Amino acid sequence: MLFKLFSIYLLTFFLPLFADSYNYQLSKEYNLKKDYKNALKYSIQALTIDLDNNMSTYESISTDYNNVAYFYQKLNKWQEALTYYLKALETINKDKKIKYLKKHTIYYNNIATIYDQLKLYDKALEFYKKSSLIYEKKLPKLHPYKATTYSDIGNIYLKLNNKELALTYHLKALNIRKKGKLKPTHPDMLLSYYTVAELNRVLNKKVDSKKYYKELIKIYRENNIENNTTKIIEKNLNLLL
Repeated sequence: MLFKLFSIYLLTFFLPLFADSYNYQLSKEYNLKKDYKNALKYSIQALTIDLDNNMSTYESISTDYNNVAYFYQKLNKWQEALTYYLKALETINKDKKIKYLKKHTIYYNNIATIYDQLKLYDKALEFYKKSSLIYEKKLPKLHPYKATTYSDIGNIYLKLNNKELALTYHLKALNIRKKGKLKPTHPDMLLSYYTVAELNRVLNKKVDSKKYYKELIKIYRENNIENNTTKIIEKNLNLLL
């Protein structure tokens, strides 16, 4: 009798965990195959099991919501993705034990990305700034995540046609990348230089624009990079001379 009761207990406790893990692994496998419909199907099943399991934590449930949102995003179903990303954030906010806010920044950035896709730029800006605020408090001065978020904020200001603030944030991103460990030829570094140079040109700040275009051309020449972008940069620089 005791053995039977113990067996029932083990099944009650471990079966949901096994089923959750099984569905999660299947969703990962389908994701690797870029079969997002089936990945979504199994991530929803994992979420359903987690929600029904009294032993589930807020963190694991929020991760499930995030996974479901991710696959909706991959399928270009922006509203569904937004709904589940917001649920992920709502769930993690219930966990009072979490002190480091890494999960929050992930969710803030994901939500901002969807608002950007939906052309709700004010909302995108709101969530990118929430993420940036945490990075400023928690991360080292030259951490690359800070540069990425500043660049994202700059892009949103550009879409809001506020070129001055766009330049301010892209300059912040570039300065972190220059002072940090990012290689001069890294795509993010090259894009930062180009964006800052071009924004200065559009704002009729010719001296600054020439400065950044010259620095960018120097990187291209010193590393023997020759492509269509090089020609565009040289053309823009010649227009300023």
